[in-house]
Amino acid sequence: MANDNPGNGDFIHLPVHGGVRLKADDPRLSQLAGHPAANFLVIERGNHFETVISSNPLDIATATTLPEDRESLGIFPTLLAAVAAYRQWTGMEAKEPLPAVRQLKRAVTLDMWLPDGRIAHRYADAEALLNTLAKHHLAHGTLLYLPGWHGPYDTRYPAYAPAPELGGDTGFRSLLETAKNLDASVMLHLNYWGYDTQSRLLPDYQRIQLHDAQGNPMGWPGLQRTGATQPLAYMRVDAQAWQDLFFRYVEPLLTDFRIDALFLDQLGSHTGHDSGLDNGANAMLKRLRQICPGIILGGEIVTEALIPKLDLFQEWGMPWCGLELDLTDAFSPIVRYLVANCTKLIGHLGLPAATPCRYCWTNYPFIAEHGPSEAFTIAQKHLHSLGCLPHVRLDYARHRIDALSLDVLRAMAQPMARPEPTTITQALQL
Repeated sequence: MANDNPGNGDFIHLPVHGGVRLKADDPRLSQLAGHPAANFLVIERGNHFETVISSNPLDIATATTLPEDRESLGIFPTLLAAVAAYRQWTGMEAKEPLPAVRQLKRAVTLDMWLPDGRIAHRYADAEALLNTLAKHHLAHGTLLYLPGWHGPYDTRYPAYAPAPELGGDTGFRSLLETAKNLDASVMLHLNYWGYDTQSRLLPDYQRIQLHDAQGNPMGWPGLQRTGATQPLAYMRVDAQAWQDLFFRYVEPLLTDFRIDALFLDQLGSHTGHDSGLDNGANAMLKRLRQICPGIILGGEIVTEALIPKLDLFQEWGMPWCGLELDLTDAFSPIVRYLVANCTKLIGHLGLPAATPCRYCWTNYPFIAEHGPSEAFTIAQKHLHSLGCLPHVRLDYARHRIDALSLDVLRAMAQPMARPEPTTITQALQL
């Protein structure tokens, strides 16, 4: 049975889109977008699970016929044991999370400055939210994630600095001080390769812009059917000019304000596909750690090469992430098992709120179709199954902490009954 191609009655567990389980003949296999978390999959045949590895993960994600270079790590009685075999093979379970990561209990997204120029929240609002959470005994261990914290969302990159319009240095320092006093952490949204061409910080930015295999300049279009932000050009992060510009702003941010956490958007998008990008991203992560050794670093799109280097990932791949493909009926805990005890997971930037909300980024069709409460419930079920930190999005200025979100934070504030097993022996004991 080992190394046979999956039959129509078999299921494939893939570490994409937060983890999916699909029949081998499901047409959606050919529609999967994004990058696998690791170079493996699991074939489910009846009550047995085979762990298959390959040097060609993208072929695995887009075809029911496995690459010829595949190998089998064995056949196991549970999916958990099958993933534990892969973790043991890679040595992944040896990673030790930072103490600051271990204390994280929940996350809250608070949209600040919206792409259309409207301000949803200022630093004083974020500070008031933390004080309100403290009254509910929910501030300790909270990660407060702030998209649009330094300007209209997806603009001014990489000129990261407190915005006068949101409260300036004084308001920003007050927010950070309150967070520190309440044992909460503030996480700022950055983009590791995104450049706002309207900033004019790099007059000759085309010289170091990233190009695709056909030689076309790469970037983010901004306007899409599922939502609108701002257009960006993608820079070669291995270019010294880009690293110099990026750290011209980020280093003072870390040294002067002593930020607890940074989120680097799109970080997993091309890891493993361009050695120059890999080297540049690794150099940036290393420098961030050198400047601030205890900082919490997060990124988007779970990718195996980044699991040892990051402290948390945004879950990605559900229809509230700006995608048309709905895989909410095909969940597999394969990614949850893959990152257990070494990297935390949080909700995506497009996470639905329980109330009508002002977003920096969202999938409008998904929320419009289901309505806020139902979309919230679907997303929360997915986050819980994936093992994410308890995570809600709030429109605090208009709705404060709504009852549904408060219930989620209260219920999930309890510690997990036990840690996820990380070895084959532990997995087989369950």
